[in-house]
Amino acid sequence: MKKCILLLILFVPVVMFGQINDTSKHEIQTNITSLITEDDTYFELTYEYFLKPQNTIGISTAFNTSGVNSSESFSLTVFYRKYFSNKTVRGFFMESFLTYQDAKQRIKYENISAGYYAGLTIGYKFVIDDSFVIQPQLGLGIDILKYGKWHPALIGRGGIIIGFRF
Repeated sequence: MKKCILLLILFVPVVMFGQINDTSKHEIQTNITSLITEDDTYFELTYEYFLKPQNTIGISTAFNTSGVNSSESFSLTVFYRKYFSNKTVRGFFMESFLTYQDAKQRIKYENISAGYYAGLTIGYKFVIDDSFVIQPQLGLGIDILKYGKWHPALIGRGGIIIGFRF
């Protein structure tokens, strides 16, 4: 069921927006790593806005969809990306990000507190027909406030992301 919903999210915009040109300024993306690894516990949705041909900002949210306690139940990430290509928003990029991560798992009868992280990500964006996006990325964030003792000091940010440019 989750895979059907994911396919609808990805391909309904193709029908709605039809032909896309290089003046697109928006992308909707999702991380498909959980589908590849058969781990259906997370759903991540990202919006990216093009400021300039090599600079973007965006927001991403991830949810634990398994219903099972986890070290992460919700996260919200804002990011700024710099692309190192002569083409519009594609190719190699570096990203700086800030993440708020909330967790509700209990360890020894104590709640895991929220974590606030800052980090860097690198990746490469492939764009097919100026509309479909495939983007492998990998990054690492560090706890900046050290608020609470039951959350990780480091978080990873990465996966294989697919999306649609409009």
